[in-house]
Amino acid sequence: MYKRLTAVFTVIVLMAFCVMSHTLMVALAPAYVQAASSQSAYNVRVCATRGRIYDRAMRPLAGGRLQYRAVIAPSRETTVRLTGVLPPEKLLEIEDGLTGTYPFVCSVDDAAADGCGAMVFPGEKRYGPNCVAVHTVGYLGGDGQGVSGIERAYDDYLAAAAGELSVRFTVDAAGSGLTGIEPQITDTRDNSLAGVVLTLDVDIQRAAESAAAEFMDKGAIIVMDARTGEIRACVSVPSFDQTDVASALDGEDAPLLNRALSAYDIGSVFKIVVSAAALESGITPGTKYQCEGCVTIGSNRFHCANRSGHGEIDMEEAFARSCNVYFIELAKTLGGDVLLDYARRFGLGDGIELARDYSAAAGCLPDSEKLQMPSALANFSFGQGDLMATPMHVAAMTAVIANDGRSVDPTVFARLVNDRQETVEEYIAAPQRQVISRETADIISGFMEAAVEYGTAKAGGSDRVSCAAKTGTAETGMIRDGHRVMQAWYTGYFPAEEPLYVVTVLVEDGQSGGGSAGPVFGYLADVLAPKPVVPSVDAGEGL
Repeated sequence: MYKRLTAVFTVIVLMAFCVMSHTLMVALAPAYVQAASSQSAYNVRVCATRGRIYDRAMRPLAGGRLQYRAVIAPSRETTVRLTGVLPPEKLLEIEDGLTGTYPFVCSVDDAAADGCGAMVFPGEKRYGPNCVAVHTVGYLGGDGQGVSGIERAYDDYLAAAAGELSVRFTVDAAGSGLTGIEPQITDTRDNSLAGVVLTLDVDIQRAAESAAAEFMDKGAIIVMDARTGEIRACVSVPSFDQTDVASALDGEDAPLLNRALSAYDIGSVFKIVVSAAALESGITPGTKYQCEGCVTIGSNRFHCANRSGHGEIDMEEAFARSCNVYFIELAKTLGGDVLLDYARRFGLGDGIELARDYSAAAGCLPDSEKLQMPSALANFSFGQGDLMATPMHVAAMTAVIANDGRSVDPTVFARLVNDRQETVEEYIAAPQRQVISRETADIISGFMEAAVEYGTAKAGGSDRVSCAAKTGTAETGMIRDGHRVMQAWYTGYFPAEEPLYVVTVLVEDGQSGGGSAGPVFGYLADVLAPKPVVPSVDAGEGL
């Protein structure tokens, strides 16, 4: 029995040895080694996606732009077939790829090359030549992460919706595709419809950018819903190309700076706040002061916009004609603490969160102690000195008047949507608070209409819609090319009776609020004016 088991075991061992030896011989045989090494996988990444950024009507601001991508396996036959399909300039562009061996990818104008030696797929570009709101949208770094704007603020959500289309080829050692083996296509882009919906309106944004292109070299424009604070357009100029950010880094006039969210001297637009403080404190619109063109306080001489003086004027005319002397007298009556209190009520001195981790600068207010100095108080009365605010603050301040004395919280964020474009998170506005009484707001609204009718804001008026506005020409203390640098402001709303839009315009290094920034406001008032309602006529009428 023992001998029989030994024999069986010996046979099994010999058989196993034979199998292993044969396997090793096959594996080491040159022909088999060459065959195995001659086949490998080669992946071509056709396009990658990321969650989109939409305007309020779900029109893409980032992503969603159609771009055809062709995957080409080079060969003499492929080159011949593509010659009859692709334009000569495209063939010249991809010449290096066609003379190589490995499959490659390129952009094409349409799907005509599909099946002619190429596999063409509809892809998408993140940005394009006609992009709008580039400062608000932001841009991506080389690693595909958001660097600025909404791209940075919601980078986690947009990155979570990433996907890509790739094609896997089986190639020989030289990189040429093996015949008879179909490429494998992998597409994980289904989730890219998820994204961030903004309050911006592409049509209004384009109108504002057109106005900026026509009337300003540097500055900002805000168009805001007067009742809700939703931003319909946010423009900063100069602009930049999201596909070539490197060239903007050394660009003249800091094109990457979002001027709409940056703090500036604001000048006489602050008279909106001073007027509100005066009226709420019991000073009547009929209160008159004498303006002789300037006033001396200590060793400082403060001039009015009209150096020859306005004579005896009341509050409406002082506001409309932007009389500094009148508002210095108001400030002396009210005191610095009262003015500071109302400035804070209007939101000045605090940052404005427009979306998660996306805010306007806080700006600054003078401190109470400094305003005990008569000259500092005089400067503060017409928006000079230590006061700075962003165009977003000035728009929110203006909206208080348009909104019957109630606050609005500016926002560019509307909601987050999933890949089925269902809302998963929505903006919830804070309850509006009564900053000033409706009666005070109505009186100041009348002042702003007067400024457009016969005052410093006349240049921004419109023949199509009634407007209410205030101008500002703020000194910066800077000298450039031999002249004093001024910031020109124009802020207001329309229609004056039932405001729809607040528009705030800043022109950097402008000559005056009315002359430099007013035409931008007037342009937008004409473009955005509500269309008149045409009464319907019965079919049988007039027969």
